[in-house]
Amino acid sequence: MAKKKITKKAAKKVGKKKATKKKAAKKVTTKKATKKVTKKKTRNIVIQVNNLKGLAQHVHANIQKKQQEEKNQIIESVNFWSWLKKQNKLSLATFKLDFNDPMYRVYPKHLEVTSIIGSIAYGARLNVGANQVIKKFFPFNMFGAVYYATTLNCAIAEYTQGTPLNANDVKYTLQPQKTFELWDLDKVIQTLAHPAIDLLVSKLPIGGGWSNCKVPMPSQVLSYWLKNIGGDGIIYTSTKDSSAKIIALFAKDDNHSSNLVTIINSTKT
Repeated sequence: MAKKKITKKAAKKVGKKKATKKKAAKKVTTKKATKKVTKKKTRNIVIQVNNLKGLAQHVHANIQKKQQEEKNQIIESVNFWSWLKKQNKLSLATFKLDFNDPMYRVYPKHLEVTSIIGSIAYGARLNVGANQVIKKFFPFNMFGAVYYATTLNCAIAEYTQGTPLNANDVKYTLQPQKTFELWDLDKVIQTLAHPAIDLLVSKLPIGGGWSNCKVPMPSQVLSYWLKNIGGDGIIYTSTKDSSAKIIALFAKDDNHSSNLVTIINSTKT
């Protein structure tokens, strides 16, 4: 049987049909793939929404918890302040420690080592910052202090809190401009007859740091009471190095604090 002769025109027509089918098949495949991806994205969005709901509940619970902690701490500090006001004023002469030895501090090189700006803004263990001023319950105005250590190792431990020093940190040695009359905090705590004073004064700030603490802590209440009696500051055992002491020097402003000491050495890390 003779083969049917295919003309050029017919061949061209067949080729077009094949190309059209191939294109259609590709379009269907792309459509399916697109549909699959879209479906996957939609499923992920639903999961994200569920997580956000859980996160919102978690945040709300934490806020309520912190608010309750702050209320409890205000009550505790108010009670402690009421108790302190009823006590006979201590004699600075009995509880003072005269101090005129070198002191140490580690501080970022771009900041003034004697500055009290940070302590005024956020507060610290033995001074009241702007964050902790609650006139409704306490007579406290904010008052600053600058903190030094009696050894370099203690200064490093207090500053780093377990993290390594970096190139921006400077180790300072400072000499007092006079003999400071410091309240011996350990001796004061042993003398005051409050049954839980040691526990109260050692309490950490609410929120994990002084910048997040919005109520005065018992240690600040006690410091305010002692400061009003007199003295240049308070000396106490370091929580980071029990073999050394921390000195909190009271200061009105940066000019006052800078005149309390002389920098005798500074070493970059």
